[in-house]
Amino acid sequence: ALINYHGKLGVLRYDHNGYFSGTTRSLELWVLDDVEKLKWLRQIYVLPPLWKNLVANTRLNIVGMTGNGEFVFSPAVLRDPFYILYYNVEKNTIVRVIIQGIGPVSGQEIYTFIDHVEDLKRM
Repeated sequence: ALINYHGKLGVLRYDHNGYFSGTTRSLELWVLDDVEKLKWLRQIYVLPPLWKNLVANTRLNIVGMTGNGEFVFSPAVLRDPFYILYYNVEKNTIVRVIIQGIGPVSGQEIYTFIDHVEDLKRM
């Protein structure tokens, strides 16, 4: 998964299953540090034990990274309640935010974007 890591190209490697889940123990991030020399830096972030309890057997996709340096994860399949996770690498904390108003639909794939803007004005 490609992400914007503080203005640099970052590649976050998924688990061997092709997604993140409760069995994920760490995140492996490669950052393109020097474009001309093609120098990559590898960083490993060990997830806190709370990760396993919050995520359980949910398949998660990486949505991106906030300006505050938090990785954002979203379930790959819509379920009730729908939530996103913020993982702060500096504090090694996880925050789960429940999104209300999605509706009774569940079991469908969902795609979440970190920087999507839509005009919601009524016509």
